Amino acid sequence: MSEETIAVGWHPIDITVLLVAQQDWTINIEPEEALPTGTTVVANIYPPGTEKMPPADWPTPDVWAATVTTNSVSWHIESTLTDSIPTKSYVRWMISYPSDEIGTTDDYCWAKGLVVRDD
Repeated sequence: MSEETIAVGWHPIDITVLLVAQQDWTINIEPEEALPTGTTVVANIYPPGTEKMPPADWPTPDVWAATVTTNSVSWHIESTLTDSIPTKSYVRWMISYPSDEIGTTDDYCWAKGLVVRDD
């Protein structure tokens, strides 16, 4: 009898966030399935090296809130904010769905990765 291992849980998508000096960061994502009303998404931006630290030691991130509709998630972040983000900063997109079952939200790391600068 062979042993089989299965992965359970939510696996974040691996991303690279490309930032360019004096250029706004604009992105629009159209999920395959409709998002429930009340869904929120934020991009948390941490200093370089944070991804190697235990989460309890993470500093307070810069938070970029997305505009969320039932069929899209989008950000428009001005270059005055993005220009100060260094390369290799750690990014986590956090998505929160309303949960009628428990009266709060179901929170997931939707995507994670590093910033690359093309200045």
